[in-house]
Amino acid sequence: MEYNNLDETLKGFLDFKDTPYAFSYIDGVLSIYPNTEEEWKKNQMDIFKSFSVKRKGDVINNINLFGVLSNGQDVIFNISEQGSNNNGFLSFNVNSYYVYRKNEKYYRENAERKRIIYEEENHINEIVISGRDIDLFLDPALVYSSGIIFDESVQKNIFNVSTPCGTEDEFCGKLEWKDMEINIFIHSIVTMKPYMKIPLVSKSELILKFSVPITVELMESILLSLKQCFAFICRRFNIKFESIRTISYSLQGKRIDFGKYIILNSFNEEETNVNVNKRIISYEFLKDKFATLFKAFLEDKMYINNIPNNLSEINMYGPERIIFNFVAFEREYQNLYPETTVRSQEFLDAKQKVIESIDELILTNSGKRKKYLKSFRHSITKIENSFGRRLKDVIIDDKEYMIPFLIHNYGEDYDEKIEEFCARMNDLRNDSAHGNFITDINKEIVFDFEILECLLYIMRLKDIGMSVSEGQKAVAKLMGINITNSSERTQESKNAV
Repeated sequence: MEYNNLDETLKGFLDFKDTPYAFSYIDGVLSIYPNTEEEWKKNQMDIFKSFSVKRKGDVINNINLFGVLSNGQDVIFNISEQGSNNNGFLSFNVNSYYVYRKNEKYYRENAERKRIIYEEENHINEIVISGRDIDLFLDPALVYSSGIIFDESVQKNIFNVSTPCGTEDEFCGKLEWKDMEINIFIHSIVTMKPYMKIPLVSKSELILKFSVPITVELMESILLSLKQCFAFICRRFNIKFESIRTISYSLQGKRIDFGKYIILNSFNEEETNVNVNKRIISYEFLKDKFATLFKAFLEDKMYINNIPNNLSEINMYGPERIIFNFVAFEREYQNLYPETTVRSQEFLDAKQKVIESIDELILTNSGKRKKYLKSFRHSITKIENSFGRRLKDVIIDDKEYMIPFLIHNYGEDYDEKIEEFCARMNDLRNDSAHGNFITDINKEIVFDFEILECLLYIMRLKDIGMSVSEGQKAVAKLMGINITNSSERTQESKNAV
């Protein structure tokens, strides 16, 4: 069962408003047809009335429509409920669709040698994902081995390419989430096509195994978090998963490949930059720490709106990305440096007493005075060090990881430049918060934001347990920075001490 072609045509029947309708799907659009001409005339304005143009302020939701295809397979379309009503014929934009077999049938003979059909419901026990960015995470070419052999019979060198019969799963770690355990693996496989121009084709697959079966809705949530995680490790939003398969385990222990999930993105997934294979924090760095990183996305802790759409935009810093970078740092600072760990107990006690006093005043006042008191309480709750001070504290805390990048951007006297960097970032953050956007994006500003983005990655990689050396190499590869000379100078200075 292959549904890789996004331009394919699907036909069948689905339930819409508790009534079965014929449908067709092609190129991201689902069309639903009235059952008869009489019904079409009668319901031309009424049957789709609730799906006409929404009023200002109304929320347009995504909904699932369940149906069956002409080949007997089941299908679920995730669509925007805002449809297009063309004279009684309704069309929807499709976000994703899932083609699967709801039940598995087995044929056996009973004691009287009569053939009996057993039916068993399929459940999602595994998800298998493949595509361009999975291949970048684990290079599938690594399954090949090659060599030059001298053939004495013909007196010439023969170039030989061989592949292993099977590849073992590489462990990407395990995590606990929503009362279940998720084990993550990755492997590369080879397909032989002897009569093709390219007889051997390899690809990598990321496998998520669940301790309990999951629903389609939960699968969609997991896949969204996974794409966000890959956007983080690739430093671009145009992540492409070309194949998403669902696996079920039968009562007899058989592994059944029973479904295909297709995501239709609204933006261009293509990536033309020739360095795309180099700009990624790949499996060689993350290994079993990938699951720990992924869990942060499942728990909605990560902010990645500061990441560009593609690699061609990584050096473009406009007002929007500048603000998003500041937000990303503040969000990650709250995640990894909670107030209780960076403030003295005296400060925390004093702050709590002030808040308790204001709470008492709120209870005894009303009207505008009560409103002002609540505003004061909110402001005191948010009291914290300045942006520049927090930035400096994190750089000092992560300095061992950051040294090669600081040397690369600011030279050997980077210690003197840290204070200036933090002051510039603090002023720029305050200006941005008040709508005073910078118009002169010079080299110094670009270097500053490059350091800030390096720091964002170092903060998270350090938190998941990546070593100093591996963290430096991973971020340098992602950012396209050559830190070899910086690392050598860093080691020389350590040895001198």
